[in-house]
Amino acid sequence: MQKPISKLDLKSRSILILTMDYPPAKGGIQTYSRELAVNLVNKGFRIIVLTVGVRKADMRINGVSCIRCPGPFRFPIFGPSFFIILYIFYTLVISLIYKPKIIHVIQWYPCGLAALFVHKCLRIKYVVSTHGLEIYSTLLYSRDFFKKLMKIILEEASTVIAVSKFTCELVLQITKRVNIEVIPPFFNYTILSKRKPNPNKIIARHKLQGRCVLLTVGRLIERKGHDTVIRALPKILEKKSNVVYLIVGDGPNRRKLEKLAENLGVKDKVIFTGEVPDQDLIDYYSICDVFIMPCREIRGRGDIEGFGIVFIEAMFFGKPIIAGRSGGAVDPIIHGIVGFQVNPYDPEEVAERVIQLLSNKKIRHQMSKNAKNYIKKYYPEFLINRIINVYEHTILIN
Repeated sequence: MQKPISKLDLKSRSILILTMDYPPAKGGIQTYSRELAVNLVNKGFRIIVLTVGVRKADMRINGVSCIRCPGPFRFPIFGPSFFIILYIFYTLVISLIYKPKIIHVIQWYPCGLAALFVHKCLRIKYVVSTHGLEIYSTLLYSRDFFKKLMKIILEEASTVIAVSKFTCELVLQITKRVNIEVIPPFFNYTILSKRKPNPNKIIARHKLQGRCVLLTVGRLIERKGHDTVIRALPKILEKKSNVVYLIVGDGPNRRKLEKLAENLGVKDKVIFTGEVPDQDLIDYYSICDVFIMPCREIRGRGDIEGFGIVFIEAMFFGKPIIAGRSGGAVDPIIHGIVGFQVNPYDPEEVAERVIQLLSNKKIRHQMSKNAKNYIKKYYPEFLINRIINVYEHTILIN
């Protein structure tokens, strides 16, 4: 009978994390990758991250060894195939040097392809995290070759981790021959818990004294639904004239959104902050009365929200939520308890829910209290223990 692997035995092993997205770049998957690595280090694991880029200053930050493979943009003459081969080569060499017990794949392609190759060569088990958008777009728009490749990579994985029920259902559309666990993604806990909020500078910077603040944090892209909120503003302002809509982030839709606000006569009620330092998010979240992001599926492009980490971040500060009833965004939002799910294509419904929250302090207070209690199951200590359980299961079935 095989002797069980204890947690102490597992901690003495290295974990190799393969990701295409890692700080200093910003985004949900970048946050997921960093928080996974840092929290595993805090649990006593030796962590090596293989990502892309040319930075050398971050070879070791927060106890994480970060190795960067030159990205595909460095080899425009050779094309993407050369980069894939190079990334697989890096993965193989790192695996030979560090001898990881497990490889944790953050994106099925190309990271999963590299893990599959190393698994076949060195018999190292791997785990795949799936986030929703990459699975959804592959299912809808990729060639059959990539669909078959994704199926093979997921089936060969010891465990597939889905960040939401929506993502889990997508994976099961591809194949039933997987061991799958639904484990929510990490939010930006390391940064957001560093200090207490100090909102005065934000209030002064944007002249928010005496205003009711609606807040969205995220890239200015179509699926986030900024335009739906702007279209809802005229009706909201009829009832609540002191409302201002604060948009934190930047992206390709900024000019279009600015033009929309101007055309609807609410230009002075919409504030675009652009990108802000991560540590300033503490203050932005703290000043808002309602966090709103009516995210939606962009049909024809396979663009959809796989989860919505910003909802968790806003709830960390006790903010009531208005979210789009779409994709994985429905997972973290219990309708009527921590906020409201709305039709993301309907500005009228969005306006009604905003007015309801701003007009009823008792509901806002109760939702704030509920959010602070509900958020505890998304704390990294809880999530990392669930992932360690996945690793232990992977070792036991080896």
